[in-house]
Amino acid sequence: TENGTFTNNYRSNLNYNSVGGLQISKVLNGRDMQKDQFTFTLTPKATEGSTTAEEAAQKLGFAEVKAYEFKNEAAAMGEATYMNVLSGKEVVFTQADAGKTYTYEIVEVKGQNEAYTYDEAVNIVTITVVDNNNGTLTVTTTVTKNGEVVDTKRVSTGDAKAAPATAPFVNVYNDVPESLGG
Repeated sequence: TENGTFTNNYRSNLNYNSVGGLQISKVLNGRDMQKDQFTFTLTPKATEGSTTAEEAAQKLGFAEVKAYEFKNEAAAMGEATYMNVLSGKEVVFTQADAGKTYTYEIVEVKGQNEAYTYDEAVNIVTITVVDNNNGTLTVTTTVTKNGEVVDTKRVSTGDAKAAPATAPFVNVYNDVPESLGG
């Protein structure tokens, strides 16, 4: 209160890491997966009519628009390993993000070993922010793999921690010789 005038300030925010987030999953069928055996990239993209690739990069705490690399942890055959793409970053959405959509492309870097069938899918991640006009935000993360929705997570300010949205990849090891010789 100043000179009999009240000033109200409206704020809404959501700490994306603490209620959801984004991860990459990797499964290798046919043999155990070694640490750092597979590489994935996340590239910020422009969203037509909403955000630039630069804004998408900055929103997830990346300094510039480029392909950011992630490597897998070790896992037993057929078991998933997960890579938190927001590790070490604090991603906070505010009312200034309301109505915006941020877009990212996640792909696996195809290796040279012909004994593997690499997952060549393109995962597109969209993160859409809505201000609920009650001091809370709702953030919806949708993952499409080759154009088909494979995961959707919706989190709001004050929610308990939920499973992160996941961009899935599966490879197959098939080291069977084409001929046995003789």
